[in-house]
Amino acid sequence: MALKTAVATVAVLLAAGCGGAAIDQAPTASMSSIDAAPHMTSPDTAKNVYVANTDANTVTVYEPGKSQLLRKISHDISAADALAFDGSGNLYVANGGASPVTVYPPAGTYALRTIEQGIEAPIALAFGSNHYLNVANSFFSITEYAPGSNKLVRKITKGINYPASLAFGP
Repeated sequence: MALKTAVATVAVLLAAGCGGAAIDQAPTASMSSIDAAPHMTSPDTAKNVYVANTDANTVTVYEPGKSQLLRKISHDISAADALAFDGSGNLYVANGGASPVTVYPPAGTYALRTIEQGIEAPIALAFGSNHYLNVANSFFSITEYAPGSNKLVRKITKGINYPASLAFGP
């Protein structure tokens, strides 16, 4: 239990450096309600912190500066490995276990849609300056989707070998 709390504390504190508002207090022991070690964190437009709990098949949501659980998303989540937000505040979840990417509306707990075409064990998500969703797939590819679309636009395989992260330059 202490390890879960320590890992959750580190992950939530790291989220402050990922574009979200600074967290002005360290999470307390009540963070132990996270039922599996978190994998990724991401802030939303309201500056809430979303935590991908891979082993628990959930995404948990916390307000900045608070340690009490605000919301839990579990519908259509299987081994959540990465999180990202589009310009409209929709949450994208890379489900490494079941392979699709699920899209949730702001403050929602049920998926709006699921992206499956070209997805193979997604591990990372990033939006480019063109607002296209890019997905790093564990099995040797990066796939790209137009804003609001489930249709595969481009697949990159050359030079890709078990990608672990994805980012666009400033």
